[in-house]
Amino acid sequence: MKLKFLRFASASLLAAGSMTAQAEAPSLRIPSHMVSARPASLGGAFTAVADDQNALFYNPAGLAFLDSTFFSLADIEFFASLGSGGIGDLIDDATKISSAASKVASEKDTAKQIDNISSLGELVSSKSAVAGSKLQMYLARKRWGLALTGGVASGLGIHSKLLPEVLDLALLADVDARFGYAHPLFDGKVSLGAAPYYKLRAQGGRANLSLNEALEPENSMKSLVSVGQGIGLDLGLMVRPVAAMSPTFGLAILNVGDTRLRFAGNTVFKSFEFLSDAEKVGAPDSIKQIVNAGFSISPIDGRGFVRLSGELREINRPTAAELKPAFGVEGGFRSNFIRTLASAGWGNGGWSAGLELRAFVKLRLSSYIEPNLFFDRVKSQRVWVLSAGL
Repeated sequence: MKLKFLRFASASLLAAGSMTAQAEAPSLRIPSHMVSARPASLGGAFTAVADDQNALFYNPAGLAFLDSTFFSLADIEFFASLGSGGIGDLIDDATKISSAASKVASEKDTAKQIDNISSLGELVSSKSAVAGSKLQMYLARKRWGLALTGGVASGLGIHSKLLPEVLDLALLADVDARFGYAHPLFDGKVSLGAAPYYKLRAQGGRANLSLNEALEPENSMKSLVSVGQGIGLDLGLMVRPVAAMSPTFGLAILNVGDTRLRFAGNTVFKSFEFLSDAEKVGAPDSIKQIVNAGFSISPIDGRGFVRLSGELREINRPTAAELKPAFGVEGGFRSNFIRTLASAGWGNGGWSAGLELRAFVKLRLSSYIEPNLFFDRVKSQRVWVLSAGL
């Protein structure tokens, strides 16, 4: 029964979303929502904010400035891309697709069958989306914090011509365990932070998957998935020279020296039959080092607050110029037990927004733009996130 469940789960993950890939072997890009939606709802301008558990991932120096304790035993997020010709359009065309599929199934004439298949392919072509979930446990308080995160996301893109290749696949499963510490200097005006982490990752993708492979996703994954594990380090700096309005400069160096994910071996995945031959592919690519710099200020700073932030991201990498700047604004009310937030931002060439309520439980709804979800060829898509935490 356990094996049957695992097989069903692996096949279900492959069908969770839809996405277009390059004709050659796809180049995977890890979506940022594997960590948290709040920074993304600010357009990504979070390096100089970093005032909750997300400091562990975006700027560990922010732990020195936490004004309350953040704790969760089960923080769950579900995310999906619904626009840009994705799931939303597929739903809109559901009747047409169903009718075309029925014609394919019922037609006996070979020539007409080919025409029907082509018509069905035109309806579902260029539909793209991504779907997945994340589970996180964390404890973050002033100066230190720790977190354990597990997430899975998948993508699938349907070709305009269904034969001989029918679709493209992408899969990501990620486990991240980390500890962060921040040390204040100069009467708390400066903070230095570090967050060492351990990461276990299974990722894979295949462009132009054949019909036979698509009908047997469990078997095809044996040659698609690469598995690796590694350790890395994030470093951070925050400078807050005066208390009034909390003007803050933040600098984060993430994945110092690049994080190599070496092959994990069968022993880790011996219970998962569909990953048993993953060593044929090897380990995932290294996680690249990223340098982000930002500034934030709070013109209203108390129980009720408003914060403005700006950031220049990936300044050490040849990212497109329009994707580097980010701006965010958020406001709300905070105490030791209650926290409400409304946020909006601009980043990755589009608007983002989010609402959050914390009162023993955390509820959040966010929407933001994510560029090049999984595959480099795909343009930016809007992602929606529903989050609940205990």
